[in-house]
Amino acid sequence: MIYTAYYYSGSLAKGDLIVRDNRFYPGKYFETFPVWMQYVRKHYPDEHIVMFADTASPIPIEEGVKDLEESYEIVDWEIHQSVKLHIILLDDFQNKYFWAMQRNLVYGIQHAIENKCDFFWLDNDAFLNTNLSSHMAKVDVLAPQINHQQFTCDSVCTFISKNRLQELEEKFDLSLYLFSMLHKAPTETRMHSLQEGGLYKTFCYGNALSYTNLNLSHLSCYENFMKFLKRNPLPTLQYANLRMALENFDFGKIPNVDLKFHDMYYEQV
Repeated sequence: MIYTAYYYSGSLAKGDLIVRDNRFYPGKYFETFPVWMQYVRKHYPDEHIVMFADTASPIPIEEGVKDLEESYEIVDWEIHQSVKLHIILLDDFQNKYFWAMQRNLVYGIQHAIENKCDFFWLDNDAFLNTNLSSHMAKVDVLAPQINHQQFTCDSVCTFISKNRLQELEEKFDLSLYLFSMLHKAPTETRMHSLQEGGLYKTFCYGNALSYTNLNLSHLSCYENFMKFLKRNPLPTLQYANLRMALENFDFGKIPNVDLKFHDMYYEQV
């Protein structure tokens, strides 16, 4: 099972500009979504995907899925084996910084616990060019790029085994603990405990591992995004259109915006 979330605020076709903290975020554009799906399916053709779609997304999920190559179902909670893409709509968006992401992660963990499956979260602006199953088979918890010394929480995928989840659920009702933190804990506590890297540290005891050489690219950085696309071409129209749009982006519209800031990029060595 692969867990992710859907939220897109801009489109390259519409000429939107996604800039935050003086940085350009190419992976946040709506056009990356179908290409992300194609990379996931290239390396995980048989996995079920559970996608939490926020009804507050400026570009609704109905727009995102209409051009996908595979069938999908919108479900309340229970998934069916007949299709492999399952969409769960969540509309209790609180308009708080990081709130939606934290909420999606907690709901994802609860879903994994109830279905007795591993929790493998992958951001939909994090592109894979390999299958990570061999890494996950060795550990109960896995995440890339976690700095324990400085307690940074930078990760775009997090794996927690069903054994670890069930163990904690039986010991102290893990689901209740996470939902209580989500609704009652201070903002900083939620951010450091419920973001992807925070989850890694929350569950990090025993058989856990942080990798820095995974074949995975977080597409915040324009330079890394373009390198990834060029090294890993796909024979699809969506890929060609995305690459062309980014290569011909008018950066004159956003002067003095950083395109090469420090970003996560993992390449097998």
